[in-house]
Amino acid sequence: MADFNNTNLADFSGVWVFCEQRQGKLQPTVLELISEAR
Repeated sequence: MADFNNTNLADFSGVWVFCEQRQGKLQPTVLELISEAR
């Protein structure tokens, strides 16, 4: 899985990603969706 280290919130304006979690842990697809949305 790719690292997600960008903290510039301007890169993410106007995009919504709903994150799925199970037993308190985010699913691996969440980071993929966030990266694609960016």
